[in-house]
Amino acid sequence: MLNRYWVVMTMFLMLMVTTGCRKKVAPISSAVDLKEERVEKQPLPPLEEEALDPLRDARLDEEGLIVRKAPSEQMPSGLEDIYFDFDQWALRQDTVSVLENNVFWLHSNPNAKIQVEGYCDEKGTEEYNLALGERRARSTSEFLANLGISPARISVISYGEESGGCADDNDACHAKNRRVHFAVK
Repeated sequence: MLNRYWVVMTMFLMLMVTTGCRKKVAPISSAVDLKEERVEKQPLPPLEEEALDPLRDARLDEEGLIVRKAPSEQMPSGLEDIYFDFDQWALRQDTVSVLENNVFWLHSNPNAKIQVEGYCDEKGTEEYNLALGERRARSTSEFLANLGISPARISVISYGEESGGCADDNDACHAKNRRVHFAVK
C-alpha cells in the first residue's frame, strides 16, 4: 500500500513538472530602442484582376513547360536604403521606420530573398571599409531578423567603398555612400 502511494505521488509530481507554468520569453533586444506608437489599421486596397491570375507571371521554357518567373523578375523592390553616421554601424533612429516598411514589404512577399549590402565612403583603408560595411549589413540583418524575417531569407555582403552611389568629394556625397542597400535575389 505504501509503495503504491509513492508511485502515485511520483507520477503526480512528474505530471506537475512537465505541465507546469509556461516559460517566460525574454523581449527582443536590438541596437535601437523602439518607441511604442499606436498605428491605425487601414483597409487594404482591392486586388486587381491581374493579381488574381496565378499564371500572370509565368513563361514557357524550351520544352513548353510553364515556369514561374524568379522573384526578382516578378516584383519591383519596395525596399529602401538606410544611411549611417560617419564610422558607425549602429542603426539611427530615423532608419527604424524605413526598416519597418522594408519588413512589411518582406512579409508581403514571403518568397523574396534579399541581399543586405553594406557600403562606406572613401575615407579609411579598403580593409577597414570592408569590415565597416559588413558590420553595417550585419546589424541591419539582425534587426530584420528581430522583426520576424527569417535569417534564411537574408544574405550579407560588404562592398566597402566600392560602387559608391556618389563620386563627388564633399560631405553630402560621402553621407550618401554610408548606407545599406537591399537587393532582391
